[in-house]
Amino acid sequence: MITVKDVEAARERIAPHIYRTPLVRSAFLSDLIGADVHLKLECQQRLNAFKVRGVLNRVLTLTPEERKRGVVVPSSGNHGIAASYCGRLWDIDVEVFVPRDTPKTKTDKIKYYGGHLNTDGADYDGAFQLATARAKATGKTLLDPSADPLAAAGHGTVGFEILEDLPNVDDVLVPVGSGGLVTGIGLVMRSRRPGARVYGVQSEASPALTASLTEGVLYEVYPSAPSICEGLIGGIGPICFAKAKECLDEAVNADEEAVRRAVVTLLRYDKVVSEGSGAVGVAYLMEHRERFRGRQVVTVITGGNLDFSVLVQEVRKAVDF
Repeated sequence: MITVKDVEAARERIAPHIYRTPLVRSAFLSDLIGADVHLKLECQQRLNAFKVRGVLNRVLTLTPEERKRGVVVPSSGNHGIAASYCGRLWDIDVEVFVPRDTPKTKTDKIKYYGGHLNTDGADYDGAFQLATARAKATGKTLLDPSADPLAAAGHGTVGFEILEDLPNVDDVLVPVGSGGLVTGIGLVMRSRRPGARVYGVQSEASPALTASLTEGVLYEVYPSAPSICEGLIGGIGPICFAKAKECLDEAVNADEEAVRRAVVTLLRYDKVVSEGSGAVGVAYLMEHRERFRGRQVVTVITGGNLDFSVLVQEVRKAVDF
C-alpha cells in the first residue's frame, strides 16, 4: 500500500519529465468567498492534465520485458493520453480503451501520440472490462489508474508543490475520479501539514466516493447521470477506499449546474481553461462559501482538455452575445 515515502520517491523519479505547475491566487474567488483562494493549475501540466505524473511513475518502473510486451490502459481520456505520450517517448506499444462518448479532444490526443484506440465500451466500466480482458489475453501490463499504488504516488507529488508554495494552507479541494490523486495528496498533507483539511470532490451526477464511505462498501462500479465531468464518472479505486480514513477529511459533491458555472467563471476571471472534472472544487467553493471564509484554500484544477464545442456552448449560456 502507498506511503508518503513512495510519493517522495515518485517525485525524484518523475521530476525531469514534468512541469512544476503554478499555484496562483484567484482574486475573484477570494473576494467572492471571503477567503484566500488559490488554484493549482494542473491543467497547465504536460498534456494539460495531472495524469502524466502517475503514468510516468508507473512506466519508469516497468521492466525491459514489460516495455517490450506493451501496455493496456483503461481510461476516461487523460490517463490514456499520458500513457500514449509515454509510449512514444520509450517506444512502448500502448492500447487505450475509453468509453465511446469520450470527448474528441481527448481521443485525438491519444491517437496523436500513437495510442491504439478502442471505443467499444459503453461507459468507463465497460472500457475497463474490455481492457482487463485484453491484458489477460495478450500478457501486456494493465495500467489501471484506480488500483496502482505507483500511479497514486506519482499523483501525490502535487501535494509537495502545494506546500512549498503555500505552507500554511488550511483546505485542499481535490477532484475525485477513482481517487488516486486525493489519496496521494492526502498522504502528503497528513505528513507535512496535518492540520490541513483535505476534501474529495465529485459531481452529484456520480457520487461514488460519498456512497462508498457512507455505506462502507467499495463501489468500483457506480451508476452515473449525464455529466460534464466525464473524467470523474465511474467507481472508486481500492487504494482510495482503503486509505480514506487516513487521507481524507470529507467527501463532498458539487451540483452539476454549479460545475458548469465554475468552468465559465474560471475562464472569465482567471483566464483558466478547465474541464468540468477539474472545476468541481471551484463549484463546491462557490456553493458553500461560508465553510471556507477566512481560510487559506487550494483547489486543484486537474485538467484542461475541454472540447471546444462544449466550451462555446457553456460560454453562450453565460454571456449575452
